[in-house]
Amino acid sequence: MNMVDEHDNGALRAAFQAALDAKPEPALPSVADAAVAGGRRIRRRRAALVMAGALTVSACALTAVVSLSGAGDKTAPMPVTPADTTRPRASATPHPAASASAQGLPDPQRTAGSIAPDTAAHRP
Repeated sequence: MNMVDEHDNGALRAAFQAALDAKPEPALPSVADAAVAGGRRIRRRRAALVMAGALTVSACALTAVVSLSGAGDKTAPMPVTPADTTRPRASATPHPAASASAQGLPDPQRTAGSIAPDTAAHRP
């Protein structure tokens, strides 16, 4: 048993034939044209990537040259922090372990005459 009988089949066929005859078929695009357009697109993209890479490398090289060439010439002196005046200062050596004369330093309790007796005699 056919769902569509012969009369409906003929009418359907005639409707399709009329739709096809009303408009001409669209032209198929050429395969070669699509390949040429794709090749151009690929070449443009590749050229843009090469330019971006070259600019990046040259920017990095320029940055390195500038930072390395001027490193020793333009250094600013380091700022000195102010002394802390709120706390009392402790002496570095409040009680020296060895005497000053043992370290080769002059003893502050000795007089000028005892250090250099020859020079004291020549004073006016």
